[in-house]
Amino acid sequence: VASDMEKYGISVTGFQITDWDFEPKTLQQIATKREATMAIITAKANAERAKQDAITSEEQGKANVMTAKYEKEVVKAQAIVDAQREKEIAVIAAERQVEVARQLKLEAEQKKLAAAEYKQEQILRGEGDGEYKKLVMEADGALQQKLETYQRVMGYFAKAVESQKWVPEIQMNSNGSEGGGDAAMALIEMLSVKTAKDLALDLSVNNNKK
Repeated sequence: VASDMEKYGISVTGFQITDWDFEPKTLQQIATKREATMAIITAKANAERAKQDAITSEEQGKANVMTAKYEKEVVKAQAIVDAQREKEIAVIAAERQVEVARQLKLEAEQKKLAAAEYKQEQILRGEGDGEYKKLVMEADGALQQKLETYQRVMGYFAKAVESQKWVPEIQMNSNGSEGGGDAAMALIEMLSVKTAKDLALDLSVNNNKK
């Protein structure tokens, strides 16, 4: 596009512009153009900012979603770990109770067996002692038992004789002599003879068995 100076054949050399002022209309046009340009630039910047904000929001949302997801996964994993641990603890406790019950059962069975063995031992011991005493009695004709019985009887009789007043203060027989002591001695001798006779009978039975 040719300038006005070229159009009219004007050539200028060695000039210096000292007045830069434009006409008000030109200045208005320049200002309007500048404002339009700035508005476009601002709009583009705002659009770019909005776009970036949208992208940022989207990415932030995705980040939040992922964060929430992983937080839930962490909670879930922790719950699984806790449940597994509680299950293992429950299993261990149950196994321990079963083992304790088994031990108690074994102890009860052992005590029962020991009691039965002790009872059987006492029965056998009692039967053995009874049989032994029976054999001893059969062998000596129950001599020991009879001796003990007669010992008690003679002891009772001795006490009875001892407590009796065999010699009265004044007692005369037909010939004028005292007779209380003779009666006591006669009774003692009679019992002694009876005891000796019984013992002799037992001894004879014992000898016949041999």
